[in-house]
Parts: sequence; C-alpha cells; structure tokens
Amino acid sequence: ADGPHTVVCVAPWPSADPDDAPSVRTLPGATALCTVPWGTTAQCLAVLVRLRSPETLTGAVSAATRLLEQAEA
Repeated sequence: ADGPHTVVCVAPWPSADPDDAPSVRTLPGATALCTVPWGTTAQCLAVLVRLRSPETLTGAVSAATRLLEQAEA
C-alpha cells in the first residue's frame, strides 16, 4: 500500500500460535501482522500500521494500546 507506514511491536506477546494473534481487521490502520521471536524463548507481535500522515501517529498509538490490553489479558 502506498503512503507512510510504521511498525508497532508488542513484546512479550503471550503466544507464538498465529491463531492467538488478533485479526488485521480488528486493528484500525493495520495492513499486516506476525509473531516474531523475541529473545531465546519468547515472542513479540509486530504490526504494520498505515499512517494518515508522517506527523499523525494516532493509528499506531491506538494499535499499540489495543495490543497491550490483549497481551495483558
């Protein structure tokens, strides 16, 4: 997709199972997500978020907030 993007990473993520990750459709502005190894035994979740402009990080902050809530649940 064209336009500015940023990566939001939440670590640690509680599971490496892709079925435990949220759907891209549940995160506004998200265009892709995946689990990534973090350290030797843990996982993190990386999300590619489309920004409205390089100066507006609202989408990234919103995605990070939602993911942190899910990681702590």
